[in-house]
Amino acid sequence: MSVLQQLPWVVNLISGLVSSPHSVFLTSILTSQLISNVPSTVLIGKFTHYAAALFLGSNIGGLGSVVGSMCNLLVYKEYATWGNHHAGKFLIGFLAFNVIG
Repeated sequence: MSVLQQLPWVVNLISGLVSSPHSVFLTSILTSQLISNVPSTVLIGKFTHYAAALFLGSNIGGLGSVVGSMCNLLVYKEYATWGNHHAGKFLIGFLAFNVIG
């Protein structure tokens, strides 16, 4: 993650996205869906003092996609390895329950 924090375009992008608690909240949700919630928190945390918004966004960002949280990825891997059904069905069910949640 420290490599990303040294790229000027990443610094400019994130700095521009974390100007208010609301924008930190939304940015942490979105980045959690792309790079998982823990790395997202570490990355954005270097650019903001809105800790509550960051932590709430990262926790909520753990929902939604399999990438949202490392725990989601571990469950999917175990299901794909040991489950009785097709892994694609698991993903559909997983996404449905996350949308409902």
